Amino acid sequence: MLRKSVAKLPDYVSDSTPERLAKAAGLAKLTRLSFNENPVGTSPKVKEALANWAFSQGRNYPDPDALPLRTAVAERLHVNPDQLLFSSGLDEMIALICRTFLEVGDESLQPWPTYPEYQLQAAIAGATTVNAAVTPATGLIDLDDLAAHVTAKTKVIWLCNPNNPTGTY
Repeated sequence: MLRKSVAKLPDYVSDSTPERLAKAAGLAKLTRLSFNENPVGTSPKVKEALANWAFSQGRNYPDPDALPLRTAVAERLHVNPDQLLFSSGLDEMIALICRTFLEVGDESLQPWPTYPEYQLQAAIAGATTVNAAVTPATGLIDLDDLAAHVTAKTKVIWLCNPNNPTGTY
């Protein structure tokens, strides 16, 4: 019943807990940021905004066209609102891009290491991910190596900026 490209995926293994990672690294404490955790707590401005928020808004689905948002951003960027697409988050946008542009036999190209969701969503679409090098001393993308990996099968090139997990620009 599963798509062949999905059935081939390896079992998901989550990151280890901060406690286990700290122990393995010989650290007393480790602050995890890999899932956008906030180690400093909620901003007072966010608390104030939530206190004044009309919670009746929370019972409705958001505008699927996001037209007011697209219009406002388009005006600021001097582009047509039809050129803009918004999503509920990065993972959703990556999945949309893969579903739109990648087919079985296509390739997505990325510097490695980078955000692992690119490779996962490409695999779900049935595409192969090709990894290009980063410069070991700096973690920066080796643009010559990236360009050398572009082929007729390359349909998507991922450039994460700042890069996750290296933090390089």
